[in-house]
Amino acid sequence: TYETSNINTPLPIAKARQPSLTLTTTTVAFGQTLSLQTAGGEGTGTVTYLVLSSTPANLCSIAGSSLTSTGVGSCTITATKASDDNYLAETSTVTTITITTGSATATISFSSTSFTFGITNPITVTTSVAGVVRFSANGKLIKNCKARATTLTGPFTATCSYRPDTRRPLTITAVLTPTDKRFASRTSTSGTFLVGRRTGR
Repeated sequence: TYETSNINTPLPIAKARQPSLTLTTTTVAFGQTLSLQTAGGEGTGTVTYLVLSSTPANLCSIAGSSLTSTGVGSCTITATKASDDNYLAETSTVTTITITTGSATATISFSSTSFTFGITNPITVTTSVAGVVRFSANGKLIKNCKARATTLTGPFTATCSYRPDTRRPLTITAVLTPTDKRFASRTSTSGTFLVGRRTGR
């Protein structure tokens, strides 16, 4: 006689491939931190990022999911979602991150918002970066204020001593050209002020 027995041998189940993984954040201004994000993938695996190349060299660095840059240009990166119990690892296609010129600020202030014909009123521009400021009144460059350098250390300021030569309503414009070319120029325009009549003469 023969005895028979049933032996249950578990069959290995292959891990599935994840859906495609895509980087969805691709642009950032210099001076800002880009929070890298992805779409797609599946499972519980951790997403990591890798810088492959950059123009200029050594432009980008990544800590966790945060990308920072040392200037303006571009870098190529990939994202990888790690494997877990059910899924294989998945890597995105190579993605280009563009770093544009940063944004500077320029704020106009006045010693007095009361302007009088023929009386000097200092105008100050406070900026977020050092540079040269061009002052205009009603669209016309102010003499001796066509290229006023800011202070070299923050808070950065440039001052123009302006003497109104018209009784027309007055609007002041200041254009900052940063010394650091990684920042874009910035234009700031004041409100409109009335110019009073000079008395006592």
